[in-house]
Amino acid sequence: MDNETVVDFDYNAMVSSSRLSGEAKLLICADGLTLDGLFDRVSVAYADMDFITFENHAVQIRTNGETIVISQMGQTCRWFHRDLLDAYNRKVLSAFYVTGAPVLETEGQYSYGVLNGNGKIGVFSDCLCILSPNLRARRIPFAFINGIKRENYTLTIMLNADEAYSFSMLGSDSDLLEGAITQRVRELRNNDIAFVKKLVPSLGFSEVTKAGALLREGIAVQLKQLPVTLTGAIEKKARNSKAAPTYEQLKEICDHEHLAVGIKCLPDEEFEALKQAEIEKLNENADANLSAGTGENDGGAAELTAEQEDALRWAIWMAIPSKDGKTAVVEFSIPGEDAATYLFRAGPGWDGFLMLLNRGMEATQMRREIFSLSDEALKEEANSDQRMLKMRTPAIQELRKRFIGRVIHRSVESWKKSLLDKLGARHDLSD
Repeated sequence: MDNETVVDFDYNAMVSSSRLSGEAKLLICADGLTLDGLFDRVSVAYADMDFITFENHAVQIRTNGETIVISQMGQTCRWFHRDLLDAYNRKVLSAFYVTGAPVLETEGQYSYGVLNGNGKIGVFSDCLCILSPNLRARRIPFAFINGIKRENYTLTIMLNADEAYSFSMLGSDSDLLEGAITQRVRELRNNDIAFVKKLVPSLGFSEVTKAGALLREGIAVQLKQLPVTLTGAIEKKARNSKAAPTYEQLKEICDHEHLAVGIKCLPDEEFEALKQAEIEKLNENADANLSAGTGENDGGAAELTAEQEDALRWAIWMAIPSKDGKTAVVEFSIPGEDAATYLFRAGPGWDGFLMLLNRGMEATQMRREIFSLSDEALKEEANSDQRMLKMRTPAIQELRKRFIGRVIHRSVESWKKSLLDKLGARHDLSD
């Protein structure tokens, strides 16, 4: 845990908890709060805090089944509560993979499902975040918003038929919040058009607009729903990726009619770093072969082919249902990483599962490890950010419940046998 303080102020208080009681200094750090008594020091990670409240001139922190009460601070208690929440929210945003300054910050009431409360609301480049001092914080990606409405001083954004978030008591910020959201949604649509144009440069003016509405960057879509021009471009990228050896096998083993593919263009700086690493590897291999007398060196620096460079620029992931529709096979081909195959329990419908998978993949920024981590591993301090993300992201919680296992890539033959064995076992269990 990062013990460097992030607030330059000496807070002192009376602390009441099972691990420390009495006078203590309060050190607000990047990863948690340190209670520094004269003879005992206790650190409480933000990842372990279920809620933070301020009432009756005291701050209460609920964590791991106990309540820590911080009191006798006078006026500074409010300042401490404010600074603690700011640090806590920064940690939540980090767990959400949110970077950059907010476009807009405000405070108000929120409600979604059967839950409601008060909290900070932040609009960022690709999402809106509800920052409440408990487990109700949420990151709402603009990529999935399909409706916005204003009614009786309440702003509601809809993501699908049964998911909506409402905001009220915003005062004069109500118009600003709606404007910030609509602006970011429009910018995201423009980004999708630019992405498709980069994928298929030959598309015309009207074609690229239509294509941008069908294929969103990083969102998997069934190939049968796309025009031939997009399908051809995507399949070309897949066959030039680390998934190439398994791509056709997946279509043969599973239900190819419902194959869905997501594709994302890596940022230029990330691509250049990967490219440089590959060139250095080629140069090292050439030098090693020359030293061993098994190769030649023409004195020039190694270069990548156009196909090799292209493979480093595109991250691809594929989802396909088993032929009985009960298992989803998800193949990841991310530049700089080994290929990976994950299995999930699918159903009751493929479209519904695909939306769930898209939400989970977007929330993790295509970092798949959180789906396979055991509950015990998730409790480890090294995985505190992933634990915070999981606790505040329903899609990740559901995908973890549905996770079946992985298929290891040793060789195409062993991968295929292992996949068939796992699918067969799933089929036998369901009979």
